[in-house]
Amino acid sequence: MSQVQCYACQSNQCDKTGSIDTEELINQLSGLFEHEFLKYFPEPQLFYYHCRKCDLRFFNPVIPGDGKFYSTLHDFCEQLGFESYRKTGFDFSVASRHIKPGQRVLEIGAGPGYFSNYIKEGQYLGIDISEKALEASKKNNTNVINTDHLSHCAEYTGYYDAVCHFHFIEHIMDIQLFMEKSLAALKPNGMLLLSFPCHDTYLKYVPNNLTNLPPHHLTRWSKKAVYNLMVRHNLQVCETYQSPLEDWDVYEFIMAFLYRLRSLSSNEVLLSKSKFLAWTSGLLMNPKMLGSLKYAKHWLGMFHGQSLVIAARKI
Repeated sequence: MSQVQCYACQSNQCDKTGSIDTEELINQLSGLFEHEFLKYFPEPQLFYYHCRKCDLRFFNPVIPGDGKFYSTLHDFCEQLGFESYRKTGFDFSVASRHIKPGQRVLEIGAGPGYFSNYIKEGQYLGIDISEKALEASKKNNTNVINTDHLSHCAEYTGYYDAVCHFHFIEHIMDIQLFMEKSLAALKPNGMLLLSFPCHDTYLKYVPNNLTNLPPHHLTRWSKKAVYNLMVRHNLQVCETYQSPLEDWDVYEFIMAFLYRLRSLSSNEVLLSKSKFLAWTSGLLMNPKMLGSLKYAKHWLGMFHGQSLVIAARKI
């Protein structure tokens, strides 16, 4: 039995289900944008684990991406047009239904603070470590600061009516500490509003999905894993929302479809050296092609997107 502990429940009941050669991963990441990736991978092999107790999937050993990494990633996404998509996310729309006028709202991993546009009658504060995100927040006139979210939550115990993090929990390792601190900042009966890329969707079939690998995403969450997390931290799930296929989903959805069509396999693949996949990915990642792909969304309306949004109340 592996002695690696689950990032979410600290269980030792973790099975090693895959591995990645870190040199190959760094080579493929370097093909996307220029950055010093070596420091995030302390070992030549990166292992993929599945926790039998809580259903979380995670990578180890790895060092999470830092502020410089996310600033570089922000520029890359902006060049491809992804940042503009996040201004009108499905998760923002449904989460805002649980916020009442005048309530205090904290968003962790806020980016440029686009969520604040949905809660104009509330008292909003966003936290992010990316300097680029902070620059963008100033241009958008949103209230985002650069500070340590753990320290902030400890200082503002029981202060907020709602704590939100959208597509954030998959970026961190010490999930136990994060949940304890962020929930401490909530008032009794306050709302935790979160979204995450759900592993139960098409995502698990996307090969070479570099933005779903370290140092960007360190964990992969199923609906079961998140529900187990809610139970462990005394949260009552009020609503669950599955996103439709959104603009930024289309590229990954098509890659998942092509992989399954070509390989006739339902197996999860982490990283492949396939020249076909590299050629297809390079073609679809062209900014002009990405701009055209969003129109395919109208023909794919029967399919769900990757995001699961959960509204849970602090008991």
